[in-house]
Amino acid sequence: MRWPWRRRGSAGRVVFIGTSPFDVAAVIAAVPTPSRAVEAFLPAPGEPDARVRLGFADGTTLALEPDDPRAVALFAAAARLTEGP
Repeated sequence: MRWPWRRRGSAGRVVFIGTSPFDVAAVIAAVPTPSRAVEAFLPAPGEPDARVRLGFADGTTLALEPDDPRAVALFAAAARLTEGP
């Protein structure tokens, strides 16, 4: 069964009242950009607190669980950078 409110007219247009969902630049500008990372602490294997900690220029910190994909990528990058010749 087709409900009347589900019908679309053959000649019509969509009008956005307020902000268009296609206004991507305004949406990006509305989200605060994070400060750049200035330090990262990667724990050694076997440490009790195995979370990866990131420090940002504005003084905030972020702790990532070891199974977080971002932490896994940081561990892989650190391993590549510190491996011997």
